[in-house]
Amino acid sequence: MTLTQRIDEVTASPAHHLLTDFFDPKGPFAGATFDEFGENPPQSIGPADLVAVSLLDVRFEPRAVRAMLETDSSSLSNLLAAVPADVDI
Repeated sequence: MTLTQRIDEVTASPAHHLLTDFFDPKGPFAGATFDEFGENPPQSIGPADLVAVSLLDVRFEPRAVRAMLETDSSSLSNLLAAVPADVDI
């Protein structure tokens, strides 16, 4: 089954309504804001990424935030750069 077929299967009713609600920017859910918030360069983690993830009720400890934004930033960028951008996940 292709990715497109899998997405079509997931978005069939009633899932279609759930996804529509999740991505409605006027609704109570974070989908649209999470997906479109701030700048999101694919090869780095920045403050906008952490705010976006917080919209999904994920909490990072201060030590993890400092590591992602400061001490391990270069290593994480190198790892992200190694992820191919032209393949389906």
